[in-house]
Amino acid sequence: MPKRDSLLHGEADPRHGYGRRSKKTSQNTLEEIGIAITALIRQGFAPDYAMTLTPRQGFAYLEFAAKRDRVEMAKDLQISLYGSRGDPDAVEKTIKGLIG
Repeated sequence: MPKRDSLLHGEADPRHGYGRRSKKTSQNTLEEIGIAITALIRQGFAPDYAMTLTPRQGFAYLEFAAKRDRVEMAKDLQISLYGSRGDPDAVEKTIKGLIG
């Protein structure tokens, strides 16, 4: 049983999208790069430096920053969890472990 019901491979079929270009245009790509540069600047990068990065470098820095933020949020959650239990010794031990 054939996968397609048409014989011409390049025929534009609106049901399947054959022969159409992808939805991702160069404008969308430039928009993604611009958003990434803005996010890098918000993370503390100098604007001049952020503008010199390649898109691959910029996205890698953003991925690293996201991992760093997740670790920081986990530490904050752990401190608040120990603090809510009310054991001052456990809270001090956790803070010392996180700082040092």
